[in-house]
Amino acid sequence: MWFEYNAPAWYLIKTRCSLNDGAKNFHKVIRKSRYLPKKFGRVTDASISRNAFLAAPENILTAMVFDNRDCVRRLAVDRIVNARAREAISGDVRVSRGPPTNFDSVDYANMIDWI
Repeated sequence: MWFEYNAPAWYLIKTRCSLNDGAKNFHKVIRKSRYLPKKFGRVTDASISRNAFLAAPENILTAMVFDNRDCVRRLAVDRIVNARAREAISGDVRVSRGPPTNFDSVDYANMIDWI
């Protein structure tokens, strides 16, 4: 069971190791983890949540900017413009920590709550 889950994930990460693919790879690992038995799923979900740095907004936006779909690229630009406008108003420094991850998301662009 472990090999069936980890081998494809390892291969995916080794063959697509660019930062542009990081959020996509992370989402695919999450999607594959949904097929694990419940006893492994709880442990896997906890581990994925602790290591969710590839689901940070800047990593997801990087993947979205380089996506093949025009609508995703436009959405990335809109989110960047909105974030820059909010940052100019608040002026706060953002602390880097792994965001809460949506394990049921269909696309990598929806792995986190964008507020």
